[in-house]
Amino acid sequence: MTEVTLQHVEEPPAELPVPIPPAEPAPAVSTVRNLPPVVMPEADVVEDVLPATTDQLKDATSGTETVEGTGDIALIAPPEASQPTVREKALEVAPKTDEPFVVVEQQPAFPGGMDGLRNFLSKNLNYPRQAAAAGVSGRVYVSFVVNTDGSLTDVQVLKGIGFGCDEEARRVVSSMPCWQPGKQSGRAVRVKFNLPISFSLE
Repeated sequence: MTEVTLQHVEEPPAELPVPIPPAEPAPAVSTVRNLPPVVMPEADVVEDVLPATTDQLKDATSGTETVEGTGDIALIAPPEASQPTVREKALEVAPKTDEPFVVVEQQPAFPGGMDGLRNFLSKNLNYPRQAAAAGVSGRVYVSFVVNTDGSLTDVQVLKGIGFGCDEEARRVVSSMPCWQPGKQSGRAVRVKFNLPISFSLE
């Protein structure tokens, strides 16, 4: 049998609480009485209801009554803003994404106007065999963006009729020549344009 001897360990003395110094009162700010203006007859105007002057407000803030402060305004005034760093300046001038307009003062136009667009579609649009075999006809609504240089991007079918007509409408729009760009406030801008393309069996 093993014998175990326990030794008595003295507890460390309790730490005395650290005294907390009393909080210093915040410095008082000088205030100048500056009540909202009230319209009254000229005879009833009293000197102390006139608004504060800029000289009075130079070293004081506006308040409901005039009070003398401690004068230590540096302790109360917020610190001046630091100069922006090179990285912050770069972030400030970073160009925003150029979202296309939907409505503009001058809409984009196909070269030759609507007649030119009709001629282009009649010469370049092929009726898909699947649609002709199934007797399908209707309109395919295509959306695209006319860029500032007149080129077309983001060609999408908004509403189609299937049977190869949607793909053919997208192909024809993608093969179009550059349009005249739309304008807003006299400058060329990107404009989102919707175009219905008809497929009809004769």
